[in-house]
Amino acid sequence: MQSKLLPRFIPIWGLLAAVLILTLNLLSTFGLEAGMGISMIFALPIILNEIFMGIWLIAKGFNPSAVNATA
Repeated sequence: MQSKLLPRFIPIWGLLAAVLILTLNLLSTFGLEAGMGISMIFALPIILNEIFMGIWLIAKGFNPSAVNATA
């Protein structure tokens, strides 16, 4: 069951960014150290997602109808 507390693009963006972080960690685990620039490119989407989600929740909050439906 989906509660739709956030617009769909925010969690999808977070999942894609998490895949990039996982890729970066796997590269590091297997000794393929990426430079600081490459690491930042891989980490930037999750950083921006966290900032955007925080601002979204402060500005708009959760979807009220979804909160009432789960209560």
